[in-house]
Amino acid sequence: MEIKYLDKSDQKEINELKDLWKIVFSERDIFIKWYFDEIPDSNRTTYLLKVDGHIASTLQVLKYDFCLFGHKVKGGYIAGVGTMPEHRKKGFLSMLLKKALNDMYNEGFVFANLIPTNPAYYKSSGFESVYKCKYINISGLSKYQTNETFNEDFSDIDPIYKEAVKGKNGYIIRTDSDWHEIITSCQVEEVKILRTQKSYFIYKVYDDTLHVLESAFFSENELWGFLGKIKEMYPQVKRAKIRTYYNKYDEIKDFAMARIVNAKAVCEMLNINDVGVYDPIIPQNNFTPSNSKSMDIGMFTDFVFSKGDNVINLICWVQ
Repeated sequence: MEIKYLDKSDQKEINELKDLWKIVFSERDIFIKWYFDEIPDSNRTTYLLKVDGHIASTLQVLKYDFCLFGHKVKGGYIAGVGTMPEHRKKGFLSMLLKKALNDMYNEGFVFANLIPTNPAYYKSSGFESVYKCKYINISGLSKYQTNETFNEDFSDIDPIYKEAVKGKNGYIIRTDSDWHEIITSCQVEEVKILRTQKSYFIYKVYDDTLHVLESAFFSENELWGFLGKIKEMYPQVKRAKIRTYYNKYDEIKDFAMARIVNAKAVCEMLNINDVGVYDPIIPQNNFTPSNSKSMDIGMFTDFVFSKGDNVINLICWVQ
């Protein structure tokens, strides 16, 4: 068994990885071709765990600039996590995560995040839930009264995004190339958008469920106006899965997880001293100050500092 980086010059290895994606993620050929052959891969690192010379498990780290506590920092988005069926429940994901997280620390990353299929897989590597998704029952919804006019134009949504994240914490600082990749990905995967002059909802409908993949809106009326439009366009839809501020809906489930990668960097950002850290995944995070009790703060949402009688909690994530 070995853990290695994908050899971008080895077409046989790349083809084997594509085959794994087809099996594990059921991805269509058109998406795999676009993802591996047509978009630049300079901002991602692909990890492979091989058994007897063949890929058993894989994950990718996509590199982005984030705004965290008012600072521009390097963040890693973990994606493309998959293990061949015959190699599951062997701890391979934990091995890959440990390797990737330590690489991220050495490369100056401050934190990592991901969208889990099963949150339990990531708990042991220090990840905690940072925001939730809600399932809203819209089976009985009729057209919602709204003055907004919706269209399906992807262009020029960056100003809406910037307004939505203003004053928030933990968001991606998107570039023009980021938006180009997002929009092209949506076109390849047949993902759609409904937007107004001041809000947008990127979505896909699967059978009777609406999946909102990204949204930027500023009132509950905007949300219900969008849901009413969806019900008009897709009468079969009975529920909507969306990440939202409003907590009064039917089901709430984990949507994204994250963890601190460099504890000392975050301490310096917040001007916090004399704090102990225990991190079994990234040993370089471990330190014990002379005047403070050490605390286990390897997990993002458990990253709590005690400073005198004050407690500073780093749970602060854009929603």
